[in-house]
Order: sequence, then structure tokens, then C-alpha cells
Amino acid sequence: MKKINREKSKHNSGIRSAVKKLMTAVDIPPVSIGLESRIEMCGTRKIAVDGCIGVNEYDRDCIQLELCDGQIHICGENMSLSKYGEGRVTVEGSIISVNFENYCGTNGRGR
Repeated sequence: MKKINREKSKHNSGIRSAVKKLMTAVDIPPVSIGLESRIEMCGTRKIAVDGCIGVNEYDRDCIQLELCDGQIHICGENMSLSKYGEGRVTVEGSIISVNFENYCGTNGRGR
């Protein structure tokens, strides 16, 4: 799996934070220029993700996506990518767990 340089990540985090504040001040959503990911879950069968920059792992039990602001691990049964392109991915299957890790050092389960 891809390893990241935590020092570089901290520097980039500061830049991202400043850009997000500026964009908020002028009413431009950060997700529109790829600074934040957007994740929509429809029940336990489908997840649509905007801000995807790559697929790190893909098998029938788990899909790990690299996002513009972290990673998401989606595990379950019969997992598949039904759509992939232009930074948007749709994952389908019987979803059992979702784990999100962002580059600012906070982790979350079930988000």
C-alpha cells in the first residue's frame, strides 16, 4: 500500500486549510476543486465517492480508495466498482464496514 510522508502531509494540510478558509469566504465549496472528498452512502449496497485519485486495493471483499484528502476502506461481500472516472467512483456490494483515514491525522470508523 502507498505510504505517505507525514511531514509533507502536515505542510500540505496547512496550505489546504488556508485555501478552504478563502473558498468558504467567497462561497466556493472545497469539494468543487478537489480539496475535499464527498462520500454518499445509499443504504448498505452502494457508496458514491467524489475526490478519488486512485484505487489502492480491489478485491471481492475490500476496496481501498485514495482520496484527495485521505483514504477510504470499504469492506463487505461481492464488492465491485460500478463506475470509475473523472474523480468519481461508485462502489456496490453488500457493505459491512467503512473506515476513513484523512491526512490530518484523525481516523474515523463508520463514516
